[in-house]
Amino acid sequence: MLHGETYQKSQKIRTGILYFSGAGNTECLALIFQGVFARRGDCKVVFFERITRKLNLEALPEFDILGIGFPIYFRRTPSIVFETIDRLKGKGQSVFTFCTKGMYSGNVTRDILSRCASTGLVPVGHFEAFMPGTDILLLFARKGSLTERIVKKMHSRHLDRKANQFAEAVLQTEGPSIPRVKWYTPIENKVVKPLERLVTRDYQVFKEGYYVLPGRCTCCLLCVQNCPEDNISLQDGRIVFGNHCDHCLRCIHHCPTEAIQIGIKTLKTVRYWPKATEGLKILIEGNNSE
Repeated sequence: MLHGETYQKSQKIRTGILYFSGAGNTECLALIFQGVFARRGDCKVVFFERITRKLNLEALPEFDILGIGFPIYFRRTPSIVFETIDRLKGKGQSVFTFCTKGMYSGNVTRDILSRCASTGLVPVGHFEAFMPGTDILLLFARKGSLTERIVKKMHSRHLDRKANQFAEAVLQTEGPSIPRVKWYTPIENKVVKPLERLVTRDYQVFKEGYYVLPGRCTCCLLCVQNCPEDNISLQDGRIVFGNHCDHCLRCIHHCPTEAIQIGIKTLKTVRYWPKATEGLKILIEGNNSE
């Protein structure tokens, strides 16, 4: 049951989807949800937008239910997701979240849905999917290695079927529905995070470590156009990185000539770009054949 206005059964439920995506995992999941709601006879997808600094929320059509998608990196998600939610002015409409993760999600979903509730939206559910870790591939997987093959196979199965079941459930949920604090939070804070800092020292190279190999860069400007933070620019014929990167890794994974690097660690490691059509084929057709 949807909140806010009461709609006659003959009217379709206006569904909107906002998603943040780095390399493309969350975009693939967002496309699955777009298809799920578009195929339903009782729903109509009124917008499907990637979250960026340039997104004009005021121009979006009115909606009855909103899906917000985001990736989880080390139990965090880019701050722009929270900032976008803060700009939403809900009037009792329903909201659900969907996220992609490499390992476990921590309390990010709880924080996101709590923030949604504070803006006037009513949380009705959350969906989580395992996907290949884009940071693991970039920092630790050599091209053609066993690590690359293993990490790329780490994704949830039967996502299309599960998304259909989830959509059916959220449309029937009156809410509010906000997950509890995860049981492993004390262990994570006292044990996992300290160990993680030792193991993931290389993760720190993401900070102010981006540069471009001049001989490879063709100035296609794909990185400039696709940066969600509007943090990359072309100045005097060369690519320049600003100081407000959220480390989504979209620029480095999507660079067609692998001109963008982070230190020397990424010179021989894997780039990962699950393009929409290829990603959906793997996630839907491949899973259904199992």
